[in-house]
This record gives sequence, structure tokens and C-alpha cells, in this order.
Amino acid sequence: MFFPTKNKELATRKNVERKYHLLAHHTIFNGFLDTRVRFENYNRDVQLNLYDTAAISKKSYSISCVYTAQNPVYWDNIANLHPHVSGVSIFPALGLMASGSMFVPHDWEKTLKYHLTMNPKMLIGEIGLDLTQQGQSMSLEAQKELFKKQLNTAVFWGRSVLLSAPNALPEMIQILQEENRKLPPAMILPAAQVSYQLLPQLQNIPNLYYSFSPYVMDSRGYNERRVLHKTPLNRILLESKTKIKNCNSANLPYVANFIAKNLHIERKQLYAALLKNSQRILGD
Repeated sequence: MFFPTKNKELATRKNVERKYHLLAHHTIFNGFLDTRVRFENYNRDVQLNLYDTAAISKKSYSISCVYTAQNPVYWDNIANLHPHVSGVSIFPALGLMASGSMFVPHDWEKTLKYHLTMNPKMLIGEIGLDLTQQGQSMSLEAQKELFKKQLNTAVFWGRSVLLSAPNALPEMIQILQEENRKLPPAMILPAAQVSYQLLPQLQNIPNLYYSFSPYVMDSRGYNERRVLHKTPLNRILLESKTKIKNCNSANLPYVANFIAKNLHIERKQLYAALLKNSQRILGD
């Protein structure tokens, strides 16, 4: 499967615009939202993603990006990103996860509250549980406690949440289905982390959305495509964070068109659904 990606060396803006010109000419959607930008290195990833995304955004009217930081070291950097860069709307999301942080600052709740106060559009995330090797820096019980505190914070502030549960989806479902558990207005879970067998349980959880990455287009994305066909239109979102290298927000129109084709619906029908879903996520 071909993916329109940037080269290892930063391409010129002219080359990027030429690459997406034909696609953008046929794009009528006014608001692709990247709910989870791939983020490994602050200086490199933020700049490169904005560069490519700005080029296609200039042609296709609008792409918005959610930049996440699950390590407090990067919270200030992400929170202080300008909300509009070269036509791209930026929404920060801050959270704490064992896989993103080797320590939990004693004042993390105070710091998070400060950023929530300063930015009414800020989301919370990524938050969740991690039972992979990356999450071994914290016990499962400690992770659960941290996750519940951040869920409660999201409920109190009325903010949407980005979820993550590497190898820990059953444990997360158990928490989300706890009796008397209040849930945030919207929660976004990567479709790549969804077990098809657990999908019926997930569909009973209110306010839960599924974000599909370019991996759904790949020959290895069989599980994502199975999840896609069981997901109602009003729960579909997009993200660029994926196992595939060199993908960024500029891939989203391709992903949307692929999804529409696989669901056997008109593109404009999917685009309208994506726009409504994005507006609910952002509280517009």
C-alpha cells in the first residue's frame, strides 16, 4: 500500500504542495481532525508534522491536530504551542501514563489544573494502562489509581480524553464499567488497540470513540478493518499515530477516503460524520 509520506530529509514546501495537489482538489471536507499526532521527539516531530500538514491544509481548507504529551517533561512545550500555525489549528492534550513517564511529579495535579484553567480547549491524555514492557516502571494498581484520578479530573472539567491501553484493554474496560463511574463527555481509543473479541463490551460504554490511523490501509491492518465495520459512523475519528514510519496528519484525507470506500458510503457522508464527531470532541 502506498502512503504519501515525507522523505528523511525535510522536503521543500513546493514539493509537498505538489504531492497533495490532486488529492486536495477533490477534498470538500472542511475539518479533518487528527486526534493523536505521532510524537516521539518534540523539536523534530512537531515541526515536521506542522510543515507537511500546513501544505495540504492550505489546499484542503482545514486540518486540526491534537498534540499529546504523556510525560510532564513536555507538558509546557505542548501547552504553549500557538493555537493556529499556517492554517493548522492546534489543540494540546496533557496526561500521565507509565509508558510516557518514569516518575510522577508530586504536584502533577496542580500543574494539570493550571493548564486546564489557561486553555479551555485542552484535552486530557493520553491516559490509561500499560502492561507492556514500557509500562513496567509502575505497578498495575498504581497505574489504575493514576488513571482514575485523571478520569475524575476530565469529568470535573468537562474535557474529552485520549485513552491508551497497550495490552491492558480488559483492565481498562473494568474501570470504565465500574458502578456509579462518571465518564468524560468523550473518550477516544485507538482502533489499533481494540480487540475485536472485546468490541461488544466496549460498545456498551457511552461516549467512546475509535480513532483510525493509516494502519487501517495496510495489509497488516486486518484487525482495524474488522473493528471499522462494527463501528457506527457517529463514533469514527482519525489519527496519524501509527506503527508505520513517516506518517503524519497530511495522510488523513487518504485514510478518510479509504474508510468511505470500505464502508461503501459516499465520501461526503463520511466527511459530514467526521466533522460532527470532531465538533463533539472539541466541545464546539
